[in-house]
Amino acid sequence: MESATNSFSQLEVLNVQTREIHPLTSDRYNSFSPTWSSDGKWIYFLSDRMLKTTVGSPWGAASRTRASIGR
Repeated sequence: MESATNSFSQLEVLNVQTREIHPLTSDRYNSFSPTWSSDGKWIYFLSDRMLKTTVGSPWGAASRTRASIGR
């Protein structure tokens, strides 16, 4: 588990053959308590997801008003 740049916990997995680390979850939600399934095919984890991100949009407010779509 690694902290993303926004301080949320992001799950990652290590490929032991290549020594490469790959992200498993988004950095937009806290993800924690990973556990492999008994057959080793799945990873179960908990995540704080209310489907409301706290990471702002790089484009600012995205309301679709006449002013924002150019009339």
